[in-house]
Amino acid sequence: MPRNQRRSSGLSDMELSKELVRVLRHGKYDLAMDCNGFVDVIEIIEAFSRSGFAQISCDNIKRIVETDRKGRYELKMDRSQWKVRATQGHTVQVENPDLQLLTDAGKYENIIHGTKMSHWNSIALAGLHRMNRTHIHFCIGLPGDSQVISGMPPRCDVAIYLNVPKAMRG
Repeated sequence: MPRNQRRSSGLSDMELSKELVRVLRHGKYDLAMDCNGFVDVIEIIEAFSRSGFAQISCDNIKRIVETDRKGRYELKMDRSQWKVRATQGHTVQVENPDLQLLTDAGKYENIIHGTKMSHWNSIALAGLHRMNRTHIHFCIGLPGDSQVISGMPPRCDVAIYLNVPKAMRG
């Protein structure tokens, strides 16, 4: 079924994915989020129901997580309860054990930030800024490289290379 086709839940997969982003990255509905950003799937379903969405099920959310090509979400079973989190792009503060603070200038020669050409002029003038997010994401390769899982938009037009040793020297 195409991602934009409506399901019995009343939302297309694309609409449901966007709503999950609002909940998991940006704190919509103020649901309880653990220190790693995980939220109980049942709480999300109940919040959607209170907001007037047609019936959303755990299976709907699991399908979104499993079919998301950008790796935006992570799902886990915790004490017989499904929990889900966004893996990147948060505007709410969460700890993320997958993010690594880079303290060793010798670990990588270059890291790469992917963006769109429409953002390039602003970046070239003012530099990279996290804007309203909590981090600036970098990768160690380009989209399609085996080591790149997420953190770089798959349709980025511009790859900004940061020389780590030079950047850390100031």
